[in-house]
Amino acid sequence: MIRQSGDDCVQELTYKSHINSKEDIKYHNQQLSIAKELGDRAGEGRAYGNLGNAYQSLGDFKQAVEYHNQHLSIAEELGHRAGGGRAYGNLAIAYQSLGDFKQAVKYQNQHLRIAKELGHRAGEEVLMAILAMFTGVWVILTKP
Repeated sequence: MIRQSGDDCVQELTYKSHINSKEDIKYHNQQLSIAKELGDRAGEGRAYGNLGNAYQSLGDFKQAVEYHNQHLSIAEELGHRAGGGRAYGNLAIAYQSLGDFKQAVKYQNQHLRIAKELGHRAGEEVLMAILAMFTGVWVILTKP
């Protein structure tokens, strides 16, 4: 029953709490396998993004970056702007967690650019606040 469609798969496998990220990784790897089996590139992208978020929750930020980059690559391949925006935002958070505020600002700017292109005004407001925070921390850390 779970293999009916990519969307059903995503709904079934992502309707979970993020309390146990190790368990989440198991389910998101299953999600990824099924998406690949179905030839569902968008589903693969979502699975990579979900894996990135799970690794982020575990504090494995380098692994999170790898998965978010895979999500971004697929979103760009498919021309999926909203998915690309989410990937950029997740990359910004992962790099911020790694203490690389320059990269965090770079990716947050990309996320903001896409939000503007898509006309997501409420998202713009939130992203501007996050960008201000990232930029402020980066400036403080880079002062001589």
